[in-house]
Amino acid sequence: QTAPSAGTGPDRTMMIHTGLIVVALVLALLGVMGDAWSVEEQSQDVLGITVSVESEVGLTDMSATSCVDGECTTASEDLSEAHDNCTSLASDLELNSSATEEMCGTVGDMASAGFTGTLFIILGVLALIVTLVATFMGTRGTTFPFSQFYPFGGAALTLIGVVAWYLMMPEPPEGSDPSLGANAWMTIVSSVF
Repeated sequence: QTAPSAGTGPDRTMMIHTGLIVVALVLALLGVMGDAWSVEEQSQDVLGITVSVESEVGLTDMSATSCVDGECTTASEDLSEAHDNCTSLASDLELNSSATEEMCGTVGDMASAGFTGTLFIILGVLALIVTLVATFMGTRGTTFPFSQFYPFGGAALTLIGVVAWYLMMPEPPEGSDPSLGANAWMTIVSSVF
């Protein structure tokens, strides 16, 4: 009688590897699509009325929710459009370049940071997709060169996107102390996976 061949059962290491790549891919996609990258909540009591403002800055847009005694309104705007609107307003007011930069620079810096972060994270997502394809093709007997390093490339690009976004973001205004939001943390955890 012959012993059963060793390769007939499912390869647990490959299943775990594929599962981690899929989780990293989903987290990176959720992170890049969400608005909660930089969040801040402030509240005050004014004449017995509670006023709170929660602001969220994402990679491509920003939103602010203000609540006065439980009545809440939310306003959101695309960062690129906000910068374009600001510079066209400055042009209409015939402001010089330094006054325009002072008025619109923060929004422009946030839009640039978001664009750079998005670019690197999307490249990381593409690397993770290529990893899944290479893994699938590997089970069919076709191996890609250096395919064992593809997941590290995806993780590195995603992490570079988060770090680049963080470093390019403008300094918060005086009295403001935003923190990393859920979407930023999802993207960082994606790199870890």
